Amino acid sequence: MNTLTIAFVTFLVCQVQSATDVSPSVVPIISETIALEKDGNFHYSYETGDGIKAHEEGNLKKVNDELVETVSGGWEYTAPDGKAISISYVADETGYHPTGDSIPVAPPIPEPIAKLIQYLEAHPQLQKVSEESTT
Repeated sequence: MNTLTIAFVTFLVCQVQSATDVSPSVVPIISETIALEKDGNFHYSYETGDGIKAHEEGNLKKVNDELVETVSGGWEYTAPDGKAISISYVADETGYHPTGDSIPVAPPIPEPIAKLIQYLEAHPQLQKVSEESTT
């Protein structure tokens, strides 16, 4: 029984030792800029030692007598499979609009459904009849 206990404790000590031998990877920041303006505008950018890059700028603009912040920017990195990923975006009063080759795209609407949608758009009175019959 004592031999089994000693073997188990030795095993645990070895496991703890091997877990603590792993040093965390530190990724250096190669470049970084940050600017905050008094008028609310800003921009920043950075690049890390492992190839990650990001940038963003924001501005205030007037839309219908209201100040609205608009932001544009992007980021890029290399995926684990080696593929270069690059995303650009704009965010404003109309929402968030990303662009990039790695963003999934929905499949096209099947032709029969597209024709049905076109027909219903051309005949709005049919939509009203169907709404009344469901209530």
